[in-house]
Amino acid sequence: MSTKNGTWASFCGDGGLFVWQAKHNARRYKPLPWSFLLIVKILLCVLMVGISVCLEVFYIVHHSSSYPADYIYPIMLILVFGISALLHLFRKSTGLVTSGIQHNTALVFLICGLSEFYQWIRTGHENSTTLHSFPSIAYFVYYSCLIVYCFILCFADPRRKNDKSLVGPYK
Repeated sequence: MSTKNGTWASFCGDGGLFVWQAKHNARRYKPLPWSFLLIVKILLCVLMVGISVCLEVFYIVHHSSSYPADYIYPIMLILVFGISALLHLFRKSTGLVTSGIQHNTALVFLICGLSEFYQWIRTGHENSTTLHSFPSIAYFVYYSCLIVYCFILCFADPRRKNDKSLVGPYK
């Protein structure tokens, strides 16, 4: 299959495939209504981004860490959960429910973050000042939000009542 540029690879490489897929899906379903579940998903993503921004600023301003992971990890969380919040909004407008890939990504962060969660608890029992430090409290709040987010992602966003059929040429 050729395009204006001449090859199928250039069609995919220029983002044409993704634009086509978005337009195709946008015509397929009616937009999802705002629901409690969708609002909570978006708010949890925004909260986790906010916590990550605060951690990044804390480490930069206080120079309290010499480990590169303390600077890179919050940036990674900002990108992942910022994109996830935007995907929730995009999928709402196209009428698609939450992706399983988003759920699997959140589960990976949940499983991989378990050791850090345990480490913060363990060091908190050894030294109470560590338990009440800003990074410790921020991580506890972040990880609690992540647990709730993973649980909420188990449920699909509800469609409008009486909206069981497709719209447009797919009726």
